[in-house]
Amino acid sequence: MTRQFSGIKPSGEMHIGNYVGAVRRWVDSQDDGIFCVVDLHAMTVPFDPDEFNAETRRLAALLLAAGLDPDRCTLFVQSHVPVVTELTWILNCVASDGELRRMTQFKDKSQGDESVSAGLYDYPVLMAADIVLYELHVRDFSANDFSVSAPNRGKYLAFTETGSNGTCWGARAIGSPSNVT
Repeated sequence: MTRQFSGIKPSGEMHIGNYVGAVRRWVDSQDDGIFCVVDLHAMTVPFDPDEFNAETRRLAALLLAAGLDPDRCTLFVQSHVPVVTELTWILNCVASDGELRRMTQFKDKSQGDESVSAGLYDYPVLMAADIVLYELHVRDFSANDFSVSAPNRGKYLAFTETGSNGTCWGARAIGSPSNVT
């Protein structure tokens, strides 16, 4: 059986599109699933720490209110799990500059900017850490979860699967990137 892992960034108001596109599906299929507020992913752009922390807590509360049940699934805030950042560091030590520069999201968001967050550049490594840490075989990259465009779906999985030296880090895609929803 495939383990479900989905996350949502605390970067803006939760709206009906989030609910219909993601959260409702999570509630309907939550048994043994892993769901989190991916606050580390949201730190790639400037933010006010107090507002950010409040939004993170509010979003976690909204997920509970929407019906995610901690007795049926795992629900957490990403930054509250230190092993996420520890594994990200380890993966950073084997990731290459060339692999990260090929990521479309970094290229798109950094166009014309003099100063771009290193976190945005390193975003794929953090995603790879999520995949490896939770032993995922299929990754949910819907627009409401991680705001990853369709062309990038396979790239994150391929990046995670091969690593910079060709060594498999433990995650693999099942089927083609079009099957990863």
